[in-house]
Amino acid sequence: MFGFFLMQTDKNKIDVDFNKLCEETYENLKVKIYAKTGDKNITDEVVQETYRIASENKEKLLSHEQPEGWLYLTAINVYNNYKRKKQKIEHNEVELSKKLIDEFEIDKYSYDITEKIFSILSKKDRELLEMKFDKRFSLKEIAKKRNVSYDSLQRYYHRIIKKIKNIFLEK
Repeated sequence: MFGFFLMQTDKNKIDVDFNKLCEETYENLKVKIYAKTGDKNITDEVVQETYRIASENKEKLLSHEQPEGWLYLTAINVYNNYKRKKQKIEHNEVELSKKLIDEFEIDKYSYDITEKIFSILSKKDRELLEMKFDKRFSLKEIAKKRNVSYDSLQRYYHRIIKKIKNIFLEK
């Protein structure tokens, strides 16, 4: 019984020390990360994710010889992961738009294709087109994977294509 009480006391001390560290480092970390991102929303996301990771590693963080440095490096890693993910998404959108240009024989120089196309398409639309053009699934295969009927998916696909074609008819 006494051992349980000591373990509980140690856990409470870790929580108190962790909360104190978070309060002491929060504003400074936000300023440093904002200097990297230049965007308040991205900074907030990065800092929030950093403290989530820190919360999962309280003992490791508190036993580190420079916990503020640990937090800062974790935040930089979180930000770098965010940038890589964003670049991958942008790259996929550019590749998909190139495939759409080829598919529909669109004049490449008429519009900023990527911006125009992706401004009107939902995430669900883009995912369908990615499966169709990037991964080369047939509509039947996509319908099966999405657990929808082929007919409804085909109608949905043609609505997306119509949206895209309408962009290029607007001049």
